[in-house]
This record gives sequence, C-alpha cells and structure tokens, in this order.
Amino acid sequence: MGFEQYHEPANELSAEVRPFARMITGMTGMDLEFLLRKKPEWREILQRILFTDGDIVSHGEEAEKGAG
Repeated sequence: MGFEQYHEPANELSAEVRPFARMITGMTGMDLEFLLRKKPEWREILQRILFTDGDIVSHGEEAEKGAG
C-alpha cells in the first residue's frame, strides 16, 4: 500500500505510527467487505451510489430515499 492512505503527509508520521495507520486502513476495508456480505441491502444501495455515472451525492440521496 502506498502513502496515499494517510491524511497527514507521511513524513510527519513517526516510523512507529506508519504501520499502525496501514493496519487500521486495511481493517477498515475488511470491515466494509464483511458488512456488505452480511447486509445485502447495503451492497445493493452502495452499488447504486458508487457504480453509477454522475454525481455521487445525488445518487446517495436517491438511494437513501429508496431504502426508507
């Protein structure tokens, strides 16, 4: 994984903190995958938001209306 996952410039993080930040980033991706496997409705909603051309905010608002 590159340094693009850091919010701060990588050179501002200590060598001790960098691996921890990478680990947390990786866990976040795994958590999302777990939730999407366990909650098919979430997967469906996110697919309509993330994998559709156009404005992501508008798609999110539309998907939330459709889910409620």
